Amino acid sequence: QVDEVYGVGAASGERIECTPAEGEENVYTFVYTFVMPDEDVNLAARFSKISEPETTYTVRVETGKGGGVSPESQEVTAGGDAAFTLSLEPGCVLGKIEAPEGAVYELAGDRLIVKNVQGDLTLKIGVVVKGDLSGDGDVNVTDVMACCKVLARKAVDIEPEEDEILRGDLNGDGMVDITDVMALCKLLAA
Repeated sequence: QVDEVYGVGAASGERIECTPAEGEENVYTFVYTFVMPDEDVNLAARFSKISEPETTYTVRVETGKGGGVSPESQEVTAGGDAAFTLSLEPGCVLGKIEAPEGAVYELAGDRLIVKNVQGDLTLKIGVVVKGDLSGDGDVNVTDVMACCKVLARKAVDIEPEEDEILRGDLNGDGMVDITDVMALCKLLAA
């Protein structure tokens, strides 16, 4: 940090020479020759370029109930990547990932990598409890009724929404049907 800045200019008959210091990058030697009545006086000074500090940003990852992340945040230099490890409680799966516009990320297994960070970011990782069709975080009789509503809508050709399939497909066949209602009832009875 510079507290004071002085300007030096050559007066008539005086001169300033600037030469790169031998073997050193961004270091310069300035020689100011003063014209004096009796003899010339040289004043030499060495200056080096002050490099700009690297810009760092904070990347945060938040998860819903039933999920975890390590670390929760990271400091990253501009253009760098941040890596996180995600964990899920039994019976939970990853839901939707909410990221700011322009954020680039990759999800591979339990690893989330945020790439080419250009600003402070917070990503929100949705966690879905399998069987929790109501989305209240608990599996109960309300979810059995919600699952039955999905089946009733399918009977009149209204397909379930992606989130309903994610929450209600308990047997992993990619759809919500009567076997999932039965699996949900067994889950509650246990």
